[in-house]
Amino acid sequence: MLRTSKNLLKIIGIIKMKEERIILKEKLSLSDEKHGIVCLTGHVGIAHAHGANNYQQDDGGGFCAAGTIVSHALSVDTRIREVSCTTEKITVKLMGGGSAVTMPRRRVTPQEAAMMKRAEGKDALFSQGVAAEVFGRVYGQGVAETAACFQGALALSVLDSFKKADPERVFVVPESEENAGAILGTVIDLDGMPVAVVMPVNFTGGGLGPDEDYEGNFMHGMKGEMMKKIGCPLPTIVAESKVSSVLSEESDHNRFLIRYSEERGDPSVARALEESCKELSVPYFVRNDLLNYDADSFQALSSNFADRLENIAAELRKTEKSSVKVRLVGELAKLVSEDAAGFTYMSRPVFAESSSPGLHPGTSAVLSMIVGKNYIKDHVIPLITGPDRDDYVRIILSALKKIGRR
Repeated sequence: MLRTSKNLLKIIGIIKMKEERIILKEKLSLSDEKHGIVCLTGHVGIAHAHGANNYQQDDGGGFCAAGTIVSHALSVDTRIREVSCTTEKITVKLMGGGSAVTMPRRRVTPQEAAMMKRAEGKDALFSQGVAAEVFGRVYGQGVAETAACFQGALALSVLDSFKKADPERVFVVPESEENAGAILGTVIDLDGMPVAVVMPVNFTGGGLGPDEDYEGNFMHGMKGEMMKKIGCPLPTIVAESKVSSVLSEESDHNRFLIRYSEERGDPSVARALEESCKELSVPYFVRNDLLNYDADSFQALSSNFADRLENIAAELRKTEKSSVKVRLVGELAKLVSEDAAGFTYMSRPVFAESSSPGLHPGTSAVLSMIVGKNYIKDHVIPLITGPDRDDYVRIILSALKKIGRR
């Protein structure tokens, strides 16, 4: 009877997986080719949900889209099978066989452990959304370490599942000695065309960060060596986040944004993305003036932030009144939890060469989603939905085929 029940649960799980998976007309599998002729990269910046000037995002949109494509190619189930915790660590295991362990700096309470159990059965590809569903919202910069570590464990367990599905053709390397994330690279077959796929998980140990020096397709360190193995540098679609920014004020509805640089990117990749959006009747707009490589202006964000900290510190030294101290520390908390993420995510030299999405010179265009101006009134912080992911995937697959034919 027990064996029958387990088999029944397995069958139900397979049916549920098929119901949740996007139905694609394209044929996807792991490629026998060692090198791609085009490339897709999609990262997740763990807990990178905020920035300066009310900038808010789900920084796992690209990871979710790229991971969906790879999960189809490998036939891997990315739903969460089990979440288990001690006071020291979080362990996530997926239906697809992968697992990951993370350790929050300030440990795990029994209450947090019980909350995380509610995520079982959810799709780990939607890492920020799942973490937000459990904890309400996600903050980086050491503000909400347990939520950040949970999101990190979700994303890293996806990479582990893909690696275990084919250890010979799926490569995973650590981000760096300083960071605790990892980067996956493989070559999939898209309707007979080899496509290199790169999936960085940018995660800082303890639930700090985000440190995203290894996002995008910028080739350096162990990531760069791994990318050479799969044929990079190549014309690349860099799939990025779902964002609320000043651009949201220009529209009442969500739109895809295609960003590229005429001088330092690959306009042909942008054209392929634009053509695909048109053919699929997806709202979009194109900008070739948004990618900033000015390292001095980027570094100035740190200096300006430090000035604001010094002003708060000076006021704290002078005041003796509790209400003033509370207000000042509240301002400090907001600065750290939101504004700091606008510059801590990347090192100045990396920004100077790759801009904020981590772009390898001469190769790329970026696909993001910009929410409409009323979205934040209802949702507060953007999160990737199933339909969002489906649109990302359809645009990307269509554009990859166009790039490959050129």
